[in-house]
Amino acid sequence: MANIFNVTNLKKAYYYLKRNGLMLTIGAALERVQAPYFADYTYVLPSESELEKQRQKKWKKAWVFSIVVPAYETKEEFFSVLVDSLLEQTYPYWELVIADASSTDVVKCQCDKYEDKRIKYYALESNAGISENTNQGIEKATGDYIGLLDHDDYLTPDALYEMALAIEKGKEKNQEYGFLYSDEDKCDEYGKKFYDPHMKTDFNLDLFLTNNYICHFCVMKHELMQRLKFRREYDGAQDYDIFLRAVGELWKENPKIEETICHIPKVLYHWRCHNDSTAANPQSKRYAYDAGKRALQDFVNARGWKAHVEEMAHVGFYKVIYEGGVFAQREDVAAICGKEIKSGQIVSGVYDKEGNMLYAGLPFCYSGYIHRAVLSQNVCSMDIDKWEINPKIKDEIATFLREEASNIEGTNTDRQKQICNYLTKQGYRLYWDPAYKK
Repeated sequence: MANIFNVTNLKKAYYYLKRNGLMLTIGAALERVQAPYFADYTYVLPSESELEKQRQKKWKKAWVFSIVVPAYETKEEFFSVLVDSLLEQTYPYWELVIADASSTDVVKCQCDKYEDKRIKYYALESNAGISENTNQGIEKATGDYIGLLDHDDYLTPDALYEMALAIEKGKEKNQEYGFLYSDEDKCDEYGKKFYDPHMKTDFNLDLFLTNNYICHFCVMKHELMQRLKFRREYDGAQDYDIFLRAVGELWKENPKIEETICHIPKVLYHWRCHNDSTAANPQSKRYAYDAGKRALQDFVNARGWKAHVEEMAHVGFYKVIYEGGVFAQREDVAAICGKEIKSGQIVSGVYDKEGNMLYAGLPFCYSGYIHRAVLSQNVCSMDIDKWEINPKIKDEIATFLREEASNIEGTNTDRQKQICNYLTKQGYRLYWDPAYKK
């Protein structure tokens, strides 16, 4: 409980009240108190024996990771932790690219303390903003993959090992990943207490079109990031902007984009929270959320969809409103389903890979972990008696049922699962919109 009633959360509650009014604030506060997700979370460092095992691994190929850090007057206690987190990596093939826009030599003096040649310092002529500063670092990067690290955050010692291992396993399955991302958590200013872990989903296109859930830690193919680069007009949401454009590029190359983006379900990044950070104070960078909305609208426009983006109750979360409904704009969506409320609780009608109903039993006024219960998203399966099918594929589904009817045995749930599996294997997406009413 003490972790809930802290200065950071009280600030968030105040800004939420100003933005959304009393009733929504009361509901959000009740959820925060009654359902503190991962309240008992503790980051557990891999054991020394496991880390040593990682150090001894023989790699089929030595992929080099360029970690780009745009630095600006970075505090010594933060910078030393950042650099040490690279030096402690169990995977040795990396370079740390420091793009320093400081007006003093505080960062340079700190870099001079290190003799490791993998640490590369570049003094920028001026502070041109986060995007342009980062771009200058990207231009200096020589690795196979480029990753981004904020100047006051740091990596876990197994971060690059896990990235390289995922790339290697992908190669064994003939999968070429355009980018990879991991789970993350937050830490206090002193790096002593870890909390609010973000346990992410595998790549989920429509969930990504509601918020930048990928965030940290992410590495992207060198040629893709160098081609796209950051756009200064999206400063504050520059990561979301480049990720959206990367998704657009990869989607053009492979309609089954989920095969080209890899999620590593482990916390590999510690996001430090202090008074000036967005993580601790969502209003400290209000412009970032406006930029995120514009970046998402750009993605929508680039697809040729007639749609507009609206902000949701929680800052940094969006909803794409499709003109004429989602079927009118997107051929990749096979079916849509919404949630029901029974006895004051959510009945979503959508399911995960194991067949568990998502968000079942959650009070109707709660938004769920990372607000996912109120966000549009792709799902593995949905109740076929509650969905609406895209009119363009009704004949295709009818043909499948005629041809496969004799092979579909068991309960209605089995039938539902097989139909949904068929659609997703064909490259279609099942779309859950909590606000949708059939």
